[in-house]
Amino acid sequence: MEGKTESWQTQSPLAECVRKMYEIRKENGDVTIKIGEDSSEVKAHRFILVCRSIVFSSMLEEKDGKTTDVLLVSDIKKETFEQFLE
Repeated sequence: MEGKTESWQTQSPLAECVRKMYEIRKENGDVTIKIGEDSSEVKAHRFILVCRSIVFSSMLEEKDGKTTDVLLVSDIKKETFEQFLE
């Protein structure tokens, strides 16, 4: 693409790209997690959740040919979950 500035995806090491995906998850996360008793919504990337937790990996795996885009996690505070993602 002539005249277009290279993006962070092509100019950064993988670890920096994954960090950037975490930072921009609110704009392009592919999973919504409803957290706590008030169901506060947090956007995340399926890839990061699966990498970080066997529990989320199990929750997000395809069942009967279907995947989910919304998870309910009622037994954690939003701040704690944000720290987990980071």
